[in-house]
Amino acid sequence: MCRSIQAEVDLADIITPSTPDVREPGEDPGVTYARLQGLISAAPPGARFWRRGDPIPPPDPACSPLPIRNSRIFQAAAGSEAASFDVHGFALLRHATAFRDWRADPHSFGAAYHAEIDALLRDRLFPGRRVEIDHFLTPVFRGGPDDSIYGHDVHQDYGLGADAFAANLNAVDPAEALRWQARYARDDVAGCMVISCWRTIGMRGPLRYKPLALCDPLTVSMDDVFADTATPGSHGSYCIQLRHNDAQCWYSYPAMRADEMIAFKLFDCRKDDPGSSRLRSVFHAAFDDPAMPADAERRTSCEDRLVVMLLRD
Repeated sequence: MCRSIQAEVDLADIITPSTPDVREPGEDPGVTYARLQGLISAAPPGARFWRRGDPIPPPDPACSPLPIRNSRIFQAAAGSEAASFDVHGFALLRHATAFRDWRADPHSFGAAYHAEIDALLRDRLFPGRRVEIDHFLTPVFRGGPDDSIYGHDVHQDYGLGADAFAANLNAVDPAEALRWQARYARDDVAGCMVISCWRTIGMRGPLRYKPLALCDPLTVSMDDVFADTATPGSHGSYCIQLRHNDAQCWYSYPAMRADEMIAFKLFDCRKDDPGSSRLRSVFHAAFDDPAMPADAERRTSCEDRLVVMLLRD
């Protein structure tokens, strides 16, 4: 069973005033229960690269609602944003931005916004560390007028290890894959991350509809992670899937506001662990919070994906 990490903190300082309190008497004040789609009960047949249109192994029909813990409490226990991100793979950052042109051409997406995010990550997540940050991945938007897809199935986007990430890039842009491989091969590079900078955009109030659940990678056994080494086709997409295990710990940041942003690891590989002996990236999914009001404002969000090279000291 997942062990909740408690902190000696005042919940009134962590849970925003608008956070609903729907727990039963005696229940943990930092936990809600919700179903997560896409968790599997067995390894996919032949566990391999998945192509769009392929059937996805069905979720475990016996999977009951799972505890999703309040990550505002969890992050306070970690001690700092940088510690939460480094150890557990995710952190909530306060960040008010004046940027508004969210749906501009994704390939020239917000140079001014990227400058803000670069400075934020260097200062708050990588203090004193040498990193290079790139923005060649296309941002992902959810909740537009014609968009009803919120990423409900539990997933991790880029697989395990440098070869898997290069194969994923190659499926979309072979030239970009070659550029990335050349940079990763440099002697001064120790590893690479893809960080999702995830926030609501254009919403009037705090997020209630389709919030994001995040799984602490320290609680995931590699025996429950399924990926493969086959070569994708020209339109393939590489991802890995997760088998449910009661030891896994899930978290969410309730009632996110416009001046808050989640940074979490979509991918993380290190040259000193080329076989990915443990999971460092974060499985995630949208979920339906049972405390969501019937008239909850529809979520609109932006996920800006940054490629970060970790340099040796």
